[in-house]
Amino acid sequence: MATKMLKDAIVWEQHPVPSTAAYGNLQVHIGRVGSGSPVGLLTASVHGDEGPWGVRAITKLLEST
Repeated sequence: MATKMLKDAIVWEQHPVPSTAAYGNLQVHIGRVGSGSPVGLLTASVHGDEGPWGVRAITKLLEST
């Protein structure tokens, strides 16, 4: 039997968040696995030129869980 990874169980939702008049909306992606308790939160973003390392770290965590 194949092992199911956490990353494969995520259901992604997109939520438009108002940004600047020039840009319009920013799409925020929220992934959910299951329902009820307990609840955990992982968050990452990119600001400026520091690179995608927070997002990459969470991706690696989900790939190995």
